[in-house]
Amino acid sequence: MKNIILVLLLSFIGSKTFAGNGITYQSLVLDDSTNKQESHHMVGLNAGFITGLGLTYRYAPSNFMHQVSFLPVVSPNTTLLGLAYTLFYRVKRTKHIDFIVYWGNNYINGKTNNNFLGFSEVTSQSFNTGLGYGFDFKLGENFTFNLMTGYALFTKSRETPSYYMTAELGLFYKL
Repeated sequence: MKNIILVLLLSFIGSKTFAGNGITYQSLVLDDSTNKQESHHMVGLNAGFITGLGLTYRYAPSNFMHQVSFLPVVSPNTTLLGLAYTLFYRVKRTKHIDFIVYWGNNYINGKTNNNFLGFSEVTSQSFNTGLGYGFDFKLGENFTFNLMTGYALFTKSRETPSYYMTAELGLFYKL
């Protein structure tokens, strides 16, 4: 009985608080045009040596954006795991194009079983990190296509690190 009274009391106080400020249930739920806010969440596909390969989640609350890409591949002879994190900064924003700079990190771990070539198992790990710039092209209200280039440090297991130019691209849907 105490719980029912508490729920009714909180409902009454809440309804008076919202109604006193001109906020009603209908304005919160039904009238989407006046309360529309831009979403900060995006999902999509990404392909890049630094920004990662595969399914991607992007969070963009301000000029700073965070992106995580993930690619698991499992087959009878191959296991591959790619995981990347990228930090973006929007230098210039316009209605249709954003100019961005980025710093990305990509970790790739793979294992291959291949008796055909004479060895039973090959394991490789690599870590790539780099800086670059690019453009986010806004395709309509909900889609974004990005195209970027940069300079990256590539490290593979048991090899000397090397520096190369890199290219990145992605397609995202705003949630």
